[in-house]
Amino acid sequence: MSVIYSILCHEHPDSVVDMIRNINYYHKDISCTIVLSPSVTMHAALKALTAEMPAVWIAAPTNKRIWTYDIYNGHITNFIFCQTNAIRATYFIPLASNCMFHRPVTWSELSAALAAAPSPPVTANFNTWHWPSFFKNFEMVKYLRYSGITMFYCEQHEGALLPYDTMAKIVDFTRDNNISSKIQNESVFEEILLPTLYSHFTGKKLMTLCKIFWNKPGYAPSISEIEAELLPCVKRVDRKYSDPIRTWLRERANHYI
Repeated sequence: MSVIYSILCHEHPDSVVDMIRNINYYHKDISCTIVLSPSVTMHAALKALTAEMPAVWIAAPTNKRIWTYDIYNGHITNFIFCQTNAIRATYFIPLASNCMFHRPVTWSELSAALAAAPSPPVTANFNTWHWPSFFKNFEMVKYLRYSGITMFYCEQHEGALLPYDTMAKIVDFTRDNNISSKIQNESVFEEILLPTLYSHFTGKKLMTLCKIFWNKPGYAPSISEIEAELLPCVKRVDRKYSDPIRTWLRERANHYI
């Protein structure tokens, strides 16, 4: 039983290394592999910084723009990288490089979270900012409906608990149907396509191990909010190595030694 964390990174190599140490520190009881997809400018620096780190893989560099297909595609290509290099696991979990763990992750809680996943609602809320731009992709939406996908869902992708075999189905569907060629309007595809395809293949709602503080300025939690949080991972922690929250997380864990 093991976990692959798929991380897209485009800022501050030292904070990415800090994140890797943070993940390894809190996964002593779970076999953990980290696959990084860095920007072009970060690639060489990360290769040098992570050379001595076990179970860290670096995929080919690509630049990624937010609110576009790039983020969704980054995790798709990371999974294909895993398949190509025979890297298997029980779960494939996407993360952003501003996610950090604040307590150990246990196998029992991952299994329990997946088992407790409810069926998705029979109607989706189309009043969020994601939907208008996504549904301007008329060819894509038409094709998805033709493929039997009649309900669309919106969920965060950070920390999504994706069984490896289910993620393989999502990747095969995306690649075999050349979904990227059907883009007419850029959108937050990772927060719509991923949960929609997951629910299509499993009949369940996509679950997460990461808490995003949507009601906070910049989605940045305070120390007291992190301490009170039940989920083991939080977002957003500033990507600067010297950030006070990042420093506090590091110091309370004895610098991840």
